[in-house]
Amino acid sequence: MSLYRKNFSAVGLIYAGMLVLVTAIQYGISILFSNFAPNIISNYFWLYFAIAMAPTYVVGYPMVKYFMDKREKKEIEKRKLKFSDFFVFLCISECFLIVGSLIGNYVNELISAATGIEISNPVGDILSNSVLWVNIIVAGIIGPIFEELLFRKLLIDNLAKYGEGLAITVSGFAFGLFHGNFTQFFYATMIGLLFGYIYVRTGRIRYTIILHMMINLGSTLITPVYNMLDMDFIDSSESYAEIGRKILSMPPEELWSFAWPILILAVYVIGTYGMGIAGLILYLVKRKRMFINPVENEIYQGYRFRAVMGSLGIWVYILACAAMFAMAIFLK
Repeated sequence: MSLYRKNFSAVGLIYAGMLVLVTAIQYGISILFSNFAPNIISNYFWLYFAIAMAPTYVVGYPMVKYFMDKREKKEIEKRKLKFSDFFVFLCISECFLIVGSLIGNYVNELISAATGIEISNPVGDILSNSVLWVNIIVAGIIGPIFEELLFRKLLIDNLAKYGEGLAITVSGFAFGLFHGNFTQFFYATMIGLLFGYIYVRTGRIRYTIILHMMINLGSTLITPVYNMLDMDFIDSSESYAEIGRKILSMPPEELWSFAWPILILAVYVIGTYGMGIAGLILYLVKRKRMFINPVENEIYQGYRFRAVMGSLGIWVYILACAAMFAMAIFLK
């Protein structure tokens, strides 16, 4: 047991060190821009966003990879994933995204009611203030690549020797905590668990990277459409009939500019929730077939929780993430 805890503790300290270092650099970047170049934040937020995100990929990932590569790894057998199975996992991912988002929003409402602090969606705020092409590159492409390498490839390769189910669980929760806010925690954890299972079953990180990109790009591409909605002319005190007459009385050009974002959003919502409902059904039908192979040195089921949660490094990582949650709520 002490050997297991020593390994989990070392891994926790590696990821905690990465988190603290990256957060410190990002905080320093924020101070520098706020004090010496505030016009860039206000007028060129996309540049500030790109620079602020860089430490995770330029500093954080190389640091974790350097230390994790020195540790013993388990080679995961490579298997191909059929397109039909890939689509099933995409639908389940959308289901987890929707359910997790609803839970996160509910928790935020409870915290707001208890503290009187209004909690915004950090992802939505960032994407809305940046520009589309930067969002696509950073949030839609670069982010998924490095996050999958960090929390699936490096982490599971190290922990799978103690049990694939244990590795998937640690990977999922570590991934959710890493996001540092309740808005993303629940859906990131649920999707992280699913992605961990996919990686363990296939041994190919490219599948989870592609799925991760597809999910992130969906949110990234729909944000500017949402921002185009013009509802300022609608008075909440008016009846639906009055609002309808006002819309129909618009000149054709104004009517089209008002209507097309709504049509695109309607298609997006119907498609997303349709896939989510399909994902829920598919998950309920297929979950019994989602098996995990035992490994030679697997930790016995009764000792797994104690092996992980009895490790100092794991608690350091949890506390570092908890500090990020607190900062997201109380520091604006």
